Amino acid sequence: MKRFLFICMLGLFLITGCTVDNSLQQEVDQLSIPETIKPGYFLPESENSEITFAWEVEPSHLLGEDGGFLAFETDNPVTVKLTASKGKKTVEKTFITTLKAVDESIFILAWDYYRPNISSTITRDTSFPQTPYRGVEVRYESTNPDIITNDGKVTKRTYDQTVTINCYLTYRGLERMFTKEVTVTKYSDSALVNLIREWVPTQVEAFQRGEIAVLPVTHPEFGGRIRWISQDSDVLVVEGHVLKKDVPQDLHLVSDVFFGSDDFRMTFYLENFTGGSTEEEILNAWLPLLLPTQILGSKNILQQEGEWLALKEQVRTNVGGVFNRIDGQVPDIIESLVGTTDESYIGKVASSERLNVPQSFLDEEFYPGYKMPNNLKILWIVVHESGMPGEGQDAELLNRVMHQKMINNEAESSWHYSVDAYEIYHHIPNHLPAWHASDGSTAGGGNRNGIGIEMCINQDGNYEGAMHNNAKLIAFLLTEYNMTVANVRRHYDFAPDKKQCPSYMIRTNRYNEFLDMINKEYIAIKLLKDATVEWTYDRPDLFEAGGNNLLYNKAVSEPTPVTIKLRVTKGNYTFEKEQILILGGPISE
Repeated sequence: MKRFLFICMLGLFLITGCTVDNSLQQEVDQLSIPETIKPGYFLPESENSEITFAWEVEPSHLLGEDGGFLAFETDNPVTVKLTASKGKKTVEKTFITTLKAVDESIFILAWDYYRPNISSTITRDTSFPQTPYRGVEVRYESTNPDIITNDGKVTKRTYDQTVTINCYLTYRGLERMFTKEVTVTKYSDSALVNLIREWVPTQVEAFQRGEIAVLPVTHPEFGGRIRWISQDSDVLVVEGHVLKKDVPQDLHLVSDVFFGSDDFRMTFYLENFTGGSTEEEILNAWLPLLLPTQILGSKNILQQEGEWLALKEQVRTNVGGVFNRIDGQVPDIIESLVGTTDESYIGKVASSERLNVPQSFLDEEFYPGYKMPNNLKILWIVVHESGMPGEGQDAELLNRVMHQKMINNEAESSWHYSVDAYEIYHHIPNHLPAWHASDGSTAGGGNRNGIGIEMCINQDGNYEGAMHNNAKLIAFLLTEYNMTVANVRRHYDFAPDKKQCPSYMIRTNRYNEFLDMINKEYIAIKLLKDATVEWTYDRPDLFEAGGNNLLYNKAVSEPTPVTIKLRVTKGNYTFEKEQILILGGPISE
């Protein structure tokens, strides 16, 4: 009986053991690996939870850490050894296969996916696409991280910047590089003005503390222009220099920040300011700026707009540029008043009197406590352009027009002065209000409290010369009536419909340039009126005379040097400098 039980148990053991071996062997026997495999192929795992597979690959470097085959540029023979285990039983099997070279189209397809998502023009910080595409991973490397970093952070400049972005695509350990050029666009004019104006107050604070001796006239990184003017005529500011006085002075400063077509005006109050620059320091810094290295004329191209000929484009040229021999003297003005007594003007080309300006208006326009600068109640110089581009429509013609208006008693508009590149005419006494600013009888307005000046734009004249001659007249009137450049306004600023006048200056974004011209003439009157100013130049044959010490260059066939010398004597102070002016050279604005 015992023997029988032993035999049964032995048989059962043998049957069970054979079953285990057979199931393990059967799974291994049924297993196959393709004769060729592709990158990304994963060796199979057992579907039986009791059986485990262990694989050995030769060469081992063909297999990635995740268990999948890597990608290579060429075919690779592979020997794969399987050890299958179930409990203590193991079965081994060896396979021979070939790992095929990568299909390069996987990179092309991935690049076709990533490339459109990388913008060619970048205006702000960006994010490069990072999501893997069909197993292809991507990373980026900028060739100029100072402009755009590897993760898309942008540093703008005042000019467009092009950077190559290297895009590295990796598939199963194999890498390919693709490139794309991206352009980081420059700051817009308004963005640059905002950046500069955020910086300016810090410089004013440093100036007031005495940490800097001169207010900045440009930004060290962004450029642009910062014009400093005083709202009070007894304070002189010259290119960031404040003329020092023996006693503390209160400064009410205007800072005009402009870049391209955008500008912004700020005001600052510095109480009991004791710093500043001496007159000699200011002269040494400012006088060299009067010597030109290039002068440009302009050609105005017109187009029909409704009933009127309007400016389409202004082209800078090498002919008709202005050599301005600034001397600070009173400009020549042709007195051609259209009436004989105050009463003769009233109701025809002028109103009876200027209006008192409320203190609340002055406080808002300038600063709290600002006083009318003169007893004639003149608060503004109002800049106009004639809107008459026809040949012969110069200052002399406008003078005749004003006289005819007086005779015909039909004036719907009138003005005090007419200016072109050669002459200045005075039509209406300055103490009488004329009708030029489109703002009716508003107290503090351009009509009732301004002097109107019409600048000619006739095509047979010289637009650049007219601007300079006009600047001389305006600077003279500012000093005559105890005002500063802060008191200059455009017709546009008063007109309820925002009439585009002075049209050419507005369309060409040159109004701030014109204010700089006025400011330069204003400073000249303040500093040079009592000085001896001598200009000499060695090629008078290359210029024609304009009005008020202005010269306009003639055409030359090739770049031609002109030697200019400036000598200024004021008391014990002497300044002398020589400069080469190139006529007919490359045009750069």
